[in-house]
Amino acid sequence: KYQAFKVIKDNIELLGLQDEVKASHASCHSWSENNQDQKFDLILANPPFWDMQFSTVFDLVKHLKPKGLMVLCHPGREALPTVNGVVVVDNHNYGDAALTLYRLDN
Repeated sequence: KYQAFKVIKDNIELLGLQDEVKASHASCHSWSENNQDQKFDLILANPPFWDMQFSTVFDLVKHLKPKGLMVLCHPGREALPTVNGVVVVDNHNYGDAALTLYRLDN
């Protein structure tokens, strides 16, 4: 469960990006509630496929800087998730999974 997160953190260190990249392992809702003033150029979201809660995932949109991007991994067999104020920039299906790029349009 935490192996992928550990690999991400190790890669951040190997690349010397500790000052520019922040990786967090937390639920979207609790992280968002505890970091309301944080803004990012890029957010990568990979919620569990068995419990997709798009309303919770889209809580992250308020943490995007203007023109910031959010990359969401989600089941490819479901309808493309949308949210007001966010534009779908690109969408790719990979079998049962999909990656959708969203941009904050302001």
